[in-house]
Amino acid sequence: MTVRSVDYGFRMERRGCDFCRDHQNMHFGHVEQVSSNEAKGLLLRCPRCRWLYLDPCDGVTEPYPIDLFDARRWFDSRL
Repeated sequence: MTVRSVDYGFRMERRGCDFCRDHQNMHFGHVEQVSSNEAKGLLLRCPRCRWLYLDPCDGVTEPYPIDLFDARRWFDSRL
């Protein structure tokens, strides 16, 4: 399977902190899984800087940052 990166108008190096920009931390369980949604994917949060990321359920797209508004709308309104 080939993993592709989708351009959502931002660059990963401009988001979050050094910890969550590190692909090892993002892809190997070092960020918190906050919630999940069958239609959207997993909601992830960096334990250090608290940035929120959406890991889409399509199996090929890289996780990308989302804001609190979208996180509340797509996942749990208690965020």
